[in-house]
Amino acid sequence: MLSDKEILAAYDNAFDNPVNFDHKPTPEEILLIRLRAVAKAQEDIK
Repeated sequence: MLSDKEILAAYDNAFDNPVNFDHKPTPEEILLIRLRAVAKAQEDIK
């Protein structure tokens, strides 16, 4: 289980890896990418 600090770090660092958009990302797209980064961080510790 990720700690609150680890969740926030994954959320904040979601865009460390390049994300290519052919348009300005919507707030929903940004949130989805951040949530996926948190989910991936959770999977990585299993």
